[in-house]
Amino acid sequence: MRSNGDLFVVAVVRDVTERVEAERHLHESELALQQAERALAVAGDREQIARDLHDTVIKRVFAAGLSLQGAAARADDATRARVEAVTAELTGRSATCAPRSSRSRPSTGRSAGFEAGCSTW
Repeated sequence: MRSNGDLFVVAVVRDVTERVEAERHLHESELALQQAERALAVAGDREQIARDLHDTVIKRVFAAGLSLQGAAARADDATRARVEAVTAELTGRSATCAPRSSRSRPSTGRSAGFEAGCSTW
């Protein structure tokens, strides 16, 4: 602008310090959220793997107990006594770590095998 030959400059200045700081904080928060989401996903995967391993172990212990009971039926008295002791130990172990939900029960349920389905299922 010119007025009587003098040059005047009009300028508008705005302090954006707070906005820049808020955007930086927002970016940091988004990064932290992404890291937390990844950690949560990993934890979920680990829990699923643990459940799957747990179920597999229970099934194998149950199968081993059934197999031992079958062998005990054909064994002499001394061997039968030892096999029954091992079966009792397996029953205690599987009962300790057996899942409590009905969906995890062995398909034999409460049949006569392996201490009636380890009795706590």
